[in-house]
Amino acid sequence: MSDDRKTRGRGGKQSVWKKCGPFLYRYREAKYFALVKDKGKQVRQCLETTDLQLARRKLAKFRQDQEKVNPTESGRTISQQVEILKRVSQANPAP
Repeated sequence: MSDDRKTRGRGGKQSVWKKCGPFLYRYREAKYFALVKDKGKQVRQCLETTDLQLARRKLAKFRQDQEKVNPTESGRTISQQVEILKRVSQANPAP
């Protein structure tokens, strides 16, 4: 099977997504997208480029950034974060 051939998606229609490598897809012969799974959820991110080599570098950076996210902190609201920062600043006042 050729990578250039469009595959059939749901409903028998041709897919406009082309797989260009692991975790790397191209949408309608335009921009590249990263498509990864993080904690069981699919995450898609536009890499804002039409160049394959640049897309691969941006994909590597995106995957590194995804691994750095702390799941307990990512679900906080702004008000929760403000309360945490208030406690920290009270415990460690500036000189």
